[in-house]
Amino acid sequence: MTGPGLRREVRAGWSLFRRDMLKFRRERARIVSSLLQPIMFLGIFGLGLKNVLGGTGPFQELDYIQYIFPGVIGINVLGISMSTGVTIVADREFGFLREVLVAPISRLTIALGKVASGVATAMFQVAILLLLSPLLGLTPGFVQIVLLMSAVALLAIATSALGVLMASRIRSVESFQYVFQFMLFPLFFLSGAFFVLDRVPPWIAFIANLNPLTYAIDLFRHILYGDIELGELSRSLLLVNSPAEDILIIAVISVVLLSASVVSFVRME
Repeated sequence: MTGPGLRREVRAGWSLFRRDMLKFRRERARIVSSLLQPIMFLGIFGLGLKNVLGGTGPFQELDYIQYIFPGVIGINVLGISMSTGVTIVADREFGFLREVLVAPISRLTIALGKVASGVATAMFQVAILLLLSPLLGLTPGFVQIVLLMSAVALLAIATSALGVLMASRIRSVESFQYVFQFMLFPLFFLSGAFFVLDRVPPWIAFIANLNPLTYAIDLFRHILYGDIELGELSRSLLLVNSPAEDILIIAVISVVLLSASVVSFVRME
């Protein structure tokens, strides 16, 4: 690609990214609801199950709300970034996508612009969510925050790409919402966000090992629990893989999903 062509693609990608971010900023209800959802999870599940599980197993050393906080971050990233796909479906229904597709820019640029907006939106939401961490007894330092936001970006690439992949094959907003809800809750509940996976049936453990969110939440815990002293048993139960393993697996899944989403979007009719 020549210099002028590359500049045109960059400007087009930036314009699509900026459009999505402006739309997000104007949708106050979407911002408020996406912030209230993790607070609801922390309040209902955290406080409710804390009285049931508190003081047992690894939760003798770690407060249960501290345990689910990385999972709440994960579900926030998953929900926000995957919903990027619904903007593609809506643009198709209202005719805007057709105008973009006939413009002299590649579909690769359009797909990457959508993924980038999903990543940026997820990182913004997590940055606000981190303001709650001192109230939960978690005080990440600057380095921990940088590492956590990098891990969030890596997960958001995978989940945003999954949203784009779904949107390239789904024709209506209603259908996308149904498929989105169908995928969202199994991914979340089978990720170890709410319960330790050491005693689940083998088939659940097998599905959890295929779930990218499992490795992302494990990585989040490695980062956020850096200043918490855990015994060897608690550490083995709460931190399943090494950070390097988590990063490698999430990165591979991100590359696969991003490649699949781009190919599917390019071939979209």
